[in-house]
Amino acid sequence: MKIERFYISGLSIYQFCSIVILHLNGLSLIHIKDSPYQFPSVDMTFWLIHGLGLIELNKSAYFSYVLEFLFFLLPIVFYFKSSRILTWINILVLILYEILYNSNALHHFHHLLPLAIGWLALTTNDKKKRMMLMNFFVFYVLFIFWSAGLWKILRGYIFQPNQFENMLWAQNAASLYLEPRSLKSIVQFYMINHAKLAQIVYFVGILFQVFVLSAYFTKKWDNLLIIGLVIFSILDYFLMSIISLLPILGVFVLVLRKKFNYSI
Repeated sequence: MKIERFYISGLSIYQFCSIVILHLNGLSLIHIKDSPYQFPSVDMTFWLIHGLGLIELNKSAYFSYVLEFLFFLLPIVFYFKSSRILTWINILVLILYEILYNSNALHHFHHLLPLAIGWLALTTNDKKKRMMLMNFFVFYVLFIFWSAGLWKILRGYIFQPNQFENMLWAQNAASLYLEPRSLKSIVQFYMINHAKLAQIVYFVGILFQVFVLSAYFTKKWDNLLIIGLVIFSILDYFLMSIISLLPILGVFVLVLRKKFNYSI
């Protein structure tokens, strides 16, 4: 089916680009595996992995390099031919990579979990179940955005007048000091020096995140959401120095359902 080919190609490209970006920026697992600190947080899955000793195993060059190689290789394989067995292996690699990465990075990112959920659709040959799992993937990716916006409102961040200005300083302190004349730093300094404008951008960004919730009820705003997510990704880079593909994954799921006109 065309929809399945489009779906597999999109996930494969996203996974491949994710590991390439991490590696080129020195932020992949093999770069941080020797961290002297680990942070399992309050998460039983993380504690299980720690209890099994996989954190120590990860310090072995062989283990981390094999995991990284599979992360890199499997999406290339899937781009040309999918396999149920390889799909399960890929899901396991993604989950294990995410847990080991987050434990060593001392922060729980969720950039790979959507991928693992997305690949679940390829673990069954039943067309009805496969479509249901694809729909759940779309549901979850959209959930990431609107829940993030709602969380900022419920925690009161949106109502703190200097919230975004402080975030800009905290997030970009090193680059602002080391590269004050770069385009990113110029944009960031401008926003810091215009705190009211910065807060408006932050406010609009949160409202946009919450607005993604509308995609659950109608498709008529999808084009606007797609444009918004592209802008969101660009601003993430220039304002927060974050190279995030999650907004692009959001674009992918919106294009997916728009192109093939199926319900979420």
